[in-house]
Amino acid sequence: GCSTLAMNAAVAMARTLEGKVLLADFDINSGIARFLLKLSSGFSVQDALDKAGELDESMWQEIVASAGMLDVLASGQIQRSLRAQQGAVRRLIGFARKRYKALCLDFSGGLEEHCLEALEECRRILLVVQPDLATVYLAREKLRFLRALDLEDRVTVLLNRWQRHACLSMADIE
Repeated sequence: GCSTLAMNAAVAMARTLEGKVLLADFDINSGIARFLLKLSSGFSVQDALDKAGELDESMWQEIVASAGMLDVLASGQIQRSLRAQQGAVRRLIGFARKRYKALCLDFSGGLEEHCLEALEECRRILLVVQPDLATVYLAREKLRFLRALDLEDRVTVLLNRWQRHACLSMADIE
């Protein structure tokens, strides 16, 4: 549900903000943005990272898939891990910030190295949790980890798929 939430948030921002929005799908093993939005692009976030030091407007337009005011940098095919030179994620985000009103970055939740590099660049981090014990436990552990990286002040916990009769109460989750 996290990737669907990220995609819907990006679509909503693209409809309401005065300017283009980028959805970058860094979830390389479960990225679904390209599928959900029915976009066709032969390029991926890996291609953008490979070219991060030399990106220009024409190259960028080839890499992203466009759907009106929303551009999507898709995850591509499943691979072991993203290969990124030191600083490539920061360069990519810096390039994108100059072109978009808002950036939505979707990650796997595994806190891989490329994810941590990107999170350091983020103004706001949404930590999505569902109302079940395992997800709440993992969210608490991730929050501890983000606190150790001095990122806690950027984190907002977002409860997804809440139901009145959930196993955990709102107080339990808090």
